[in-house]
Amino acid sequence: MKGLECSSCGAPAWVVHGTYDLREVGLKNVVLQGIEITKCPKCKNEDPIIPNMNGLMRALALAVIEKPYRLTGEEVRFLRLRSKASLSRLASK
Repeated sequence: MKGLECSSCGAPAWVVHGTYDLREVGLKNVVLQGIEITKCPKCKNEDPIIPNMNGLMRALALAVIEKPYRLTGEEVRFLRLRSKASLSRLASK
């Protein structure tokens, strides 16, 4: 385990391998497995270490676009924010 500093409280934190529920992207049920996570023993904060965030977001967007059933509101918001498109522009496509 490597030592780092907690992004929340500044206390010493550790990097471990584990599973992280990635709610920050705006989609439910996105779970990253086997990634490095910075964990703070003091404040219990956890931060994922994602070396290729753009690639991850692209893969998530493709998975949402290619699913065989209707998009949820959450998924439309994710795609709109990811593409920086307006609702009217997105609806016209």
